[in-house]
Order: sequence, then C-alpha cells, then structure tokens
Amino acid sequence: ARRPEVLAEARAEEEVEEVLAEPEPLGVRGVDLEEVRALLEAGDYKEVLSRLQEGAEGEAAYLRGRALFALSRYAEAEEALRRALSEEAEDLRALVLVELGAHERARSRLEALSARGGRYRLALGRVYLAEGRYADALRQFVESGLPEAEVYVREALERITERMRRYAREGEWAEVSRRAEFVEDLSPGLLTREMLRLGLKAALLQGLFARAERYARRLADLDEAEGFLGLALAHLRLRSPLDYRGEELKAVEPYLTEALARVEIPEALLLLGILRQREGRLSEALRLLERAARHGEGEVAGLAFHHLAEVKRALRRPLKEVLGDHKRAHALRAYPAPYLFRLAQEALAGGEEVLARELLSRARDAGLEAVAEEDLMGLLSLLERLEGPWAAFNLLYRALGHTPNPPLALLSLAYRLSRAFRGSSEAQAVRGQYLAALYGAGRVEEAERLLLAEHREYPQALEVLFDLAEHYEARGDWRQGAEYWQKALEVALYREKDLELSREILRNLLFLRPHDESLALYLEELKGVGRGLRALGEEVPELPESRAELLEEALPHFHGEHLLVVGGHTQLRSRLLPFLEARGLKVDWYDADTVGVGKEALRRIQNRLERAHGLMIVSSYVGHDLSEPVRLEAERLGVPVHVIPGRARGATGFLRALKAFAPEIFKKALKGVQ
Repeated sequence: ARRPEVLAEARAEEEVEEVLAEPEPLGVRGVDLEEVRALLEAGDYKEVLSRLQEGAEGEAAYLRGRALFALSRYAEAEEALRRALSEEAEDLRALVLVELGAHERARSRLEALSARGGRYRLALGRVYLAEGRYADALRQFVESGLPEAEVYVREALERITERMRRYAREGEWAEVSRRAEFVEDLSPGLLTREMLRLGLKAALLQGLFARAERYARRLADLDEAEGFLGLALAHLRLRSPLDYRGEELKAVEPYLTEALARVEIPEALLLLGILRQREGRLSEALRLLERAARHGEGEVAGLAFHHLAEVKRALRRPLKEVLGDHKRAHALRAYPAPYLFRLAQEALAGGEEVLARELLSRARDAGLEAVAEEDLMGLLSLLERLEGPWAAFNLLYRALGHTPNPPLALLSLAYRLSRAFRGSSEAQAVRGQYLAALYGAGRVEEAERLLLAEHREYPQALEVLFDLAEHYEARGDWRQGAEYWQKALEVALYREKDLELSREILRNLLFLRPHDESLALYLEELKGVGRGLRALGEEVPELPESRAELLEEALPHFHGEHLLVVGGHTQLRSRLLPFLEARGLKVDWYDADTVGVGKEALRRIQNRLERAHGLMIVSSYVGHDLSEPVRLEAERLGVPVHVIPGRARGATGFLRALKAFAPEIFKKALKGVQ
C-alpha cells in the first residue's frame, strides 16, 4: 500500500501535466477536420466557414484560410493563415499577399517557392511586374506553364515594348537590342511585330547583321515591308541607307521591289533610285528619288535630295534647280565645307552669284579651314570676288599664323590683299613678314622695289621711310640710309609732332653722320619745341645739351656684363659694338651675315650662352630655325631673353630695347656673383 504522502505527490504531478498540456484548438472541438477537407475539395466554402470559427488556429485556421482565399476574401484569409503557424499556410499566405498588393512582403517567400513552378511562378511574375522588372516577370510567366499566365505574358510584352520604344527615341539602341534578344532567347514566338521592327533597326545600327537578317526574315514571313528592306540592308552589310558608299545594289533589287510593292518606304525608294541612277535609267531614278525626298525625313530625305540633284544635273536641268536641291540636301544632311565650296564655285561660274554667296556662307559655317587645306588659292579667289579683299585676307592671315615658314607666294598674296587696309595691325604684320621673307630668300632687289613703290604711293609713311633707311643701311649705302632717316625725322617732327620718336630718329642720324653740323639744328628745334610745350604746362623730358649726350641718353653704364646678340645686319653690328663696349658691356654678336648655317653655328652660339647674362634676338634678321633653339637653350640655362619684334629700327631701336632689357641683365649678373 502506498503511503499518503506518495499519493499526494502523484496527484500534484497529474495536475501540473493537465495545466501544461496544450488546449484543444478552437474550432476543432466537435468538428471533424476530415469532413472539412472534403467540403473544401468539393468547393463548398461557405459550409467550411460555418463549421470553422473565426478565431480558429492551427490546421483549422489553415483550412479556413483556404476557403477565404477561394472566396477572394483576401484580408480575412491572410489573418487566418497567419494564425495557422505552418509552412503550408505560409506558402498560401504568400499568394494572398500578392492579391492584397503587398508584393515586397511576398517576394522573398515566392522566390524560394518558385522552383515548384505553377502558381508560385505566376505569383512571383506578378510581383516582378508590379515592381517594373518586366523581363523577370515575363520569364516567370512563361516558365509557369499555366494557361491563365497568357494575359500576364501579353501585359509584360507590352511593357517591354514600351521600354524599347522609349530607348529607341533616346537613341539607346543597345538597350533595345538587349531586350529583343532576351525575348527571343526566352521563346522566339513571343516576339511581336513591333518588337521585330525595333529589334531589326537596333541590330542594323549595331552592325549585328546575322541577327538583323533573322528578324528581317521573320517580318518578311509576316508580309511586312520593313522585313524586305531589312533583308536588303543585311545583305549589303549597311547599317542604314545613309552608309551607302557605292555597294552593288543589283543583288538586292528583288527585296527593294517587294518592299515597295507593300508600302512606299523612303529608304527603299532611295536605294532603288540610286540603283536606277547607276544603271543610267535617269527618268525612273528621278521619279523614285522625288518620292523618297517627299516621303522621307531627316538625313534620308537629305541624301535623296543630293542624288536627285545629281540626276537633274545629268538630265541637264537648269543650274538653279540643281543647286536648289543641293541646298535642301545640306539643310537636312550637312555637306562638308569643301563640297559646299565647290558648289559655290560652280554657282559663280554659272552666273548665280546670289546662290554662290549663300553656299559660301554655308561653307563658312561648316568651317573654311578644311577648304583652305584642300584648295587655299581657289578659296581665296572666291572670297575676294564674293566678299572682298578683307575676307580673303583675314582667312589667309589666320592660315599664315599656323604655317611655319610660309611660301613667298602666299606672303605675296597676303601683302597684295592687305593694301586696301594697310593701316591695320594684321596688314602691318604681314608686310613685315613678307619683307623679312624676301630678305631671307636673298631677293633684296625685289624688296627694294616694293619699298620704293610704297614710298611713291605714301611718301610720308613713317613705316616705309624706316624700312628704306634700314634697307640702305644693311646694304652699306650710308648716304641713302641717312637721307631716308632725315625724311623720317622731318615727318615725325613736323607732321606727327612726336618728340620722343623724333629724338630717336635723330639719334640714328647721329650714328650715321656724327660730324654733320646740320643735325645740331634739329636738336635745337627739338629743344625749342620742348620749351614751348613746357610753357603750355605739358610735361616734356629735358633734351641733352650736346649730340654726344643724346647718343648716350638714358642708357645705363655696365660693369663687364656679358650680352649675347643673335641677328641684325653687319652694319648695325659694326656701328654698335664699339659704342656698347665703351659703355662697359661685353658683347658676342652673331649677325645674319656672319653667323653661318647648320649645327656647327648653332652649337657655337649655344656654347656662349653658358657665360652670358642676357640674350637679345633681332627677329627680323634671323631665321626661326636658328633663333628658336637658341631661345629654348637660354631658357633652360636661366638666361634672360629679349626678342626685338618686327624690324629693329636701326641703332636707336636696338638701344631702346637694350635699355628696357638692362635690369634683367643686371639681375642675372648679380645672381652669378652670389
């Protein structure tokens, strides 16, 4: 017999087990779940709901959820399935969430279930469709294998087609092609007519001719005109008719005629018109190209107008009509500048000056640089005739700016064109360049004739007087040089009333005629004018009292600094060397007559640079091929460089440049001492 305390412990354990035992789920008590399942299979969903209470849990909740799902009461079904707490309930709940539009909550579960296929793939496809993942959605719909997926397949295809249209408008043909290829890989039968058209164009533009031929053949089988045109282009390996470069068109004539038998496609009209033009059947070509130009758009119409103009030219139509079609062609498909230039030449030769001006203007808009490279002289002649010498000179001046060592013929032409506006800075630059080139080529007599002709036309032009004076100085004709310096002095003093320039010219004369007492009169006149101006309240620098002081005016005293000079003529060097050395400056001067040529001369000058405190280049008397390497070497060594631009204006011009350059020479010398 058990003891009372043992019996008490046993009863306590039984009570605890009863408390811990799971309560029987609601809706299960008194309900046969097998009968409920049978009712579900029979489709008696209302009876199922009447037997299972709303708060049911476990399997009863799952069965209730199935019934609610079948009745499209999705919100209630989702709540019931959530209470079921089973895997199969969660699977069904994912489908319910799709119906409720909670796609993000359903996606991960459906992606895990998609391997089961069927309705799970269909539901996942709907999720992707709602999220804009149309390609993924289409794949799920197709792989679901369900008949009810057809409506969603059509919707996904429509969405993909819309995207293809958008990418086509934006010119993103790679994206168009990628989507067409995806649909084709999924199932070729899914490609719609519009997809085939877009895919064909994308494949052609990308040069994927095998794929283009495949799409074109599908379209041709569907009796689409674009298919026959696509077959022609794929056969020719042309991305579009705009790429036509003389390929043989006879082999694709059947495709073109088949396309035109269905629809008048401008591209097919264009290609067939070109074929007829090449065959010499000009009347047929004229009709075809007129229709292509009328129905075409953009560059296709432009190319049609171009060939139409050529056909009309061959038919000897009026030049104005031919050029009119060329103008229309250019408006739609821009011609290169050289072609427009040739049309302008043709128009001018045919007496159509207005058209010639218009075509030349279009060529200018396209850029005359390409024309200048191809036919500079012809372009200059046309510009001079239609727009005047300034237009021709302006173009030639720019061309000379980036032409190293331009030929004398171009410089001569530029000089001739510039005479109508000789006072401009561009004309002055060209004049100096032309004179320097003449001297460099040894054509001294020609330069003299040019200067004398200028002097006869403009006897008081200081520029001409300066150049003549330097010309005769360089030749050693001191008397003639002094005469022109004296004329320049009279113009500067009495006509220009430029005291500063007058004293510089007088200084030049003193170098040439140091013992000429008449020059003292000019010095006295300069002093008198200066005194008069000061009396009027103007600031005028004091003039030196003697001719010797005038020669050395404002030029600093040097203390053994070393200057290297490249350029200038022998007479300039011989007159200035003693003067500069007397001022304490050591000078190595390589003038244009004695420097020599070749690498040896260059090496000799560069060796002197190492101990120089400054380099001066008289640019108008030395070639660029010599001065530029010397300048670069000086910069590498840290030697200051001063280039006297243009013509040196004799000894005075050189001394003026030296005065401005002197601080740099002193600075370099001081660095050497430190």
